[in-house]
Amino acid sequence: MRNRKILFIGRWKLYEKIRRIVFEDVLELRYASSERELDSNMIVIVDKALERQLARRARSRFDVVDDADLIELMAELAHVFSRHSLCREVVIGVDPGPDSSGIALVQCGIPTLHAVVSTHLLNRLVKLLLERGLDVTLCVGVSGGEKKTSLSMMVLFSLGREVPLYVINERETKYRRKIFRHMRQDLARRGNVTSHELDAVVYALSVDSAIRFKV
Repeated sequence: MRNRKILFIGRWKLYEKIRRIVFEDVLELRYASSERELDSNMIVIVDKALERQLARRARSRFDVVDDADLIELMAELAHVFSRHSLCREVVIGVDPGPDSSGIALVQCGIPTLHAVVSTHLLNRLVKLLLERGLDVTLCVGVSGGEKKTSLSMMVLFSLGREVPLYVINERETKYRRKIFRHMRQDLARRGNVTSHELDAVVYALSVDSAIRFKV
């Protein structure tokens, strides 16, 4: 999936919603105004509102997404990316905060999606990914901060029974943050990615050195 362009055809408001959660510099997301721009080497995503209209004219295969809520959209996009990469594994890095968590999905070693969500929505995302046949792993960054550790434990106990869950100490990722510094700068270039989501990328990419949490 690396270096493959993603072309979206459909309503601009849906494109904007996708653009806000996709690491678009990594996946090279762009908007297309017509089917003439379709290319067999691209991942083509079509707004469900245009599915029938495009199906009669398009020569290339395409994937369909609906204008759903944030979590449903993330799950469907992750499913699309997994089909094109032939990789069912999804690692979700989680950077917990007092009220919400920065999350980043990494598929085949490539950061694909990001968001800031509540623990409840993270639970829902994991369930939707599992329903789509994806293999989900969580990697949660923890620290000595009382509020952060408290929320981390909420995530651990609520999701650790359903999917493999790993814990990594934030202090142990300092050197990894330096390694991933240029990648973090690239991901943050457009300004629609928070520091919590960038830290979540580092946690997801550090899962091999994390500790497995057993509930």
